This record gives sequence, C-alpha cells and structure tokens, in this order.
Amino acid sequence: MDYAGRMVDARFVARRKRFLCDVVTDDGEALTAHIANTGAMTGCSEPDAPVRLRDSADPKRKLRFSVEQICVAGEWIVVNTARANQVVEEALTSGVLRGTFGMGPVRREVRHGESRIDFGVGEPLHTLVEVKSVTLRIGDQLAFPDAVTARGRKHVDALGNLAAEGFGAALLFLVPRHGGRRVGVARHVDPAYAESLALAVSKGLRVEAWRAVPRSDGIDFGERLPLEL
Repeated sequence: MDYAGRMVDARFVARRKRFLCDVVTDDGEALTAHIANTGAMTGCSEPDAPVRLRDSADPKRKLRFSVEQICVAGEWIVVNTARANQVVEEALTSGVLRGTFGMGPVRREVRHGESRIDFGVGEPLHTLVEVKSVTLRIGDQLAFPDAVTARGRKHVDALGNLAAEGFGAALLFLVPRHGGRRVGVARHVDPAYAESLALAVSKGLRVEAWRAVPRSDGIDFGERLPLEL
C-alpha cells in the first residue's frame, strides 16, 4: 500500500495522552501529531528516534500530521496500527494472500453473533479473519500483545468458539516492522490472553504470522514468519 499525502521526516520527542505525539521536523519545526496506536508501544518510542509523518493537508483536521513510522536501532516500525488491516485487505484481494483463506469477495468488519471480526472471505462465507499488529520485539522474537488486551481476548474467544462450531476462523499476526525472526505470545505481558489463545487453537483456530515491510512512502507485504505459540 502507498501512503496518501506528503511524507515529512522528523524526530520523536514524547508521546502524550496515548494519541498525541510531540515531534520536531528535520526543518526544526515543533509539532504535535496524531498517533493511531492504543498499545504501549514498548520499544517503539525512543527519544530522538527518526519518525515519518504523513501530512493530511486537511485544514479541517485538528492535527494535520499523523505519525506513521518510527525507527529504533536502525529498524523501521509501523506504529499506526490502522495500517495493518489496510495491508492485509490489499493482500487478500490482490496479493500473496489471495486464496489463502478461501476465494471470493472480501468483506470488512463481519458480524457474527455479538462479535465483529475484521474480515470475512468467500461467498458463502468461508473464513473469518482477525488481524493483530505485532510490534513488540524481545530478542529475535516478535510478540503480541504489548499491553493487557481485554478486547484481544474477546476476539480470540469468539474465534475459538466459531472454530469449535465448524466455521473457518483465523488469526493473522501482521508484523509491520524490520527485525525479529519468529512470532509468539507475550505471556509475561498478558497471561490471560496467552491462555485464551491456547484454548482457541485447541478448538481449531488457525493462526498465521506474516511480515509487512515499511518503506518511506508506504508498506509492502512480506514473507511468512514461523510461529511459536
């Protein structure tokens, strides 16, 4: 996927109130930008780290600029978590994931009972796919989640129940960053999530991990990564 709008290079200063990020552009201008990330951003917010901002050029927006990527220890990381679903949708419809979870139309935010899952693939429905963005790196392992996630547990429980009922259900861990070689669960961060995922897998939930590669003007879908659940 390609970013819409002009990209601006900056340096990270501080994150405030979860969705606000103070930066200084390479031209020396101090800005407050929006950052679409509900996680802890552990290891993704080093002082003075290079940042890529997207300029919306929209005078109606309260915050004109948005943080898209940050570079830590020479590795670029997509910290706008909304991008994960956009990258996966593109891959499902036209890229390497086409046919991986069934053929046919791809629908967003499919409701099943009280749950809303990111994607439904096929007509009739073949597989429900939930996407999680993985940015936490611990050595050579990439791990989810980076903060306690009641919402994530709810999704896993729902997917596990769907799988047990005979529906196609899949969890896709997307790693939108450089670095790391394998994907696992951060049990030390949220042991309840790890337990829920293990139970869902025992019920038939399919889990896959794929990398997405940041570039200066967008994100490319990358290779499949090994899982250690």
